[in-house]
Amino acid sequence: MTNKVNIAPSAEVRGLHDSPLDFAFIVHPRDTEDILRAYPKLRGLPTSEIVAHVSKLSAHVLSSISVSLGGRTLRGELLSVPYRASDFRRELRRVQDSLFAVLDYCALRGTRMIGLGALLPSITHHGRSLAERAPAGVGITTGHSFTAHAIAEHIRRIERLRGAPQAVAIVGAAGSTGRATLNCLLSDGTRRRMTLLICRNAWKAFERLHRMHL
Repeated sequence: MTNKVNIAPSAEVRGLHDSPLDFAFIVHPRDTEDILRAYPKLRGLPTSEIVAHVSKLSAHVLSSISVSLGGRTLRGELLSVPYRASDFRRELRRVQDSLFAVLDYCALRGTRMIGLGALLPSITHHGRSLAERAPAGVGITTGHSFTAHAIAEHIRRIERLRGAPQAVAIVGAAGSTGRATLNCLLSDGTRRRMTLLICRNAWKAFERLHRMHL
């Protein structure tokens, strides 16, 4: 696979930032339809040809992003590796190589913060494998903390509307997002009835960890 980053038609239309990037957010296509949204001229081709076309390159710039915050404008880009979720198991090494190519591209653009979306945190050890190769001053985030914060704030809005704390169930409470959400809800000191749903394997791992610290 050629180690190159391609500019998708949608990004060319909107235009890209000339200045260094404050942030970049990396995703992957969920399915072939996501690829066609970025490359509509491929519509009508067999799926195998569509995937082969985008997989010739390491990554794709899908869009520029501008965010107003605190009186200044933050400039970023949305990038994607060319592999669908269904390709991850079979093409894991290529997916990881694509992420390293994105990291190189971000370094050249002077990017300060890189966010990992969708399933990318799970194949990068929650960003650690990228952080080990990232230049000094470049941060890597999985987005889990913001997701947990957003969930907790949504629950608090519902409680304010209903006038009382609500019963809350956290599905996947042993996972990184679930644990962070639980901590966010516990941090405000509100007494809530909470149900924590933990998968069997995660529960066994929790029990082993607990025994190690007895």
